Amino acid sequence: MKPFVSIVIPAYNEENRIFSTLTSLSENLSHINFEYEVIVINDGSDDQTQDIVRSFQAKIKKIVVIQNKENKGKGFSIKRGMLASHGIWRLFMDADNSTPFSEFTKMIPYTNKDYAVLIGSRKIEGSVISTPQPWYRKVIGRGGNLFIQFLFSLDISDTHCGFKCLREDVAEKIFSQTKIDRWTFDDEILVLAKKMGYPIKEVPIVWNDVKKNSTFKIFDYLLSLIDALKIKYWISAGKYSL
Repeated sequence: MKPFVSIVIPAYNEENRIFSTLTSLSENLSHINFEYEVIVINDGSDDQTQDIVRSFQAKIKKIVVIQNKENKGKGFSIKRGMLASHGIWRLFMDADNSTPFSEFTKMIPYTNKDYAVLIGSRKIEGSVISTPQPWYRKVIGRGGNLFIQFLFSLDISDTHCGFKCLREDVAEKIFSQTKIDRWTFDDEILVLAKKMGYPIKEVPIVWNDVKKNSTFKIFDYLLSLIDALKIKYWISAGKYSL
């Protein structure tokens, strides 16, 4: 039977977090009444991430691991997982479980409506941030979001939350064209969704800043702004099929 949801999890050197994430996921999946599949993309990890994921094959049915031979980036890995999925809806979530899969239940009511893209938001009414980011990351993140809104007239309060779900046809059309392999891929998929006329719904979620020692530095934010300008150019140059 075709899965109702495919759960795509990119993972790079997550041996300290992936076990608890998959344990939580396994428990949540035991309570659902629809078909699913889990796809973990091991993004060239040089730790025990892959072995830990494979140890869950006896606990989580239909879990598969896709291996990147070398580190390619979160955007590349999610693209690969989304295009390898078979679900009617395709959800990607972070390997650190900052937003647990249980939050998907808040999205389910909107799958019966006209929405094509459902995104978890930390910025709208009803959202809960149990452990906030450091103030400087909040400021930089807010500035980046305002820049994206200005550049693309994108009226979305939280573009970078790593909990997004796309309808299968939309996922295939968008991810078959994405060009950003790393952090700005979130902006790219949302901009393309808007340009293609797909309805987007923000859904409030619970979020926890698990990865306090993130490797995402200020320089990465600057690179993200450059990537955003690249997306703007690619659109104007007709590099996407919109």
